[in-house]
Amino acid sequence: LLSIDGIPIANDATIPFLDDERISMFSLMREHQIGDTITIMLLREGTVVEKKIVLKGWKTLVPRVKYDIRPTYYIYAGLVFTPVCENYLNAWSEWNNVPTLLRYHYYFGDMSEDTHQVVLLSKVLAHRVNRGYHEFSEKVVTHVNGQKIGHIRDVIKMLKTPQGKYHFIKLWGGKLIVLDAKDAQAASREILNRYGIGEHCSVDLK
Repeated sequence: LLSIDGIPIANDATIPFLDDERISMFSLMREHQIGDTITIMLLREGTVVEKKIVLKGWKTLVPRVKYDIRPTYYIYAGLVFTPVCENYLNAWSEWNNVPTLLRYHYYFGDMSEDTHQVVLLSKVLAHRVNRGYHEFSEKVVTHVNGQKIGHIRDVIKMLKTPQGKYHFIKLWGGKLIVLDAKDAQAASREILNRYGIGEHCSVDLK
């Protein structure tokens, strides 16, 4: 990378500033908004190439703060699933109290072809159908019925197709939730009514 909008970039990724000072090239990006077009000069295989680039938003595995958006959730047999986002993590009073795994995904998580979200078992709404799992909370869901989970819609899809008579929900660290599929389906509406929850999922998942 040789320059951005005509401003030369040094080998240490700095640009000229004031008289004899230099600052990070990333300060140039702070002068732009998503959707702006910038011109860059590249040295590619010995040839200088000029490119125009439209700036896009930074896509992260754990989305940063969003405003005026209701949380995404899905409830099945009292198990509350939600994708991890910064809004959710900010519910902790202290950042250091956020589970280490969730902080790791926040800082270092990357999207891949089959992973677009970190899906969390947020809590379990206690009921006889999920007895034995009432204390489970803040657990990352890795698989449902043998299928790797990369989006909360994967959870919804896989809970429609049990393995035999049961649903198998695997959590990070190896813990496994096993639910009787028939009983779980029958109890879902009863659980929502017991806890005063109108819908089994958020509007964006309908």
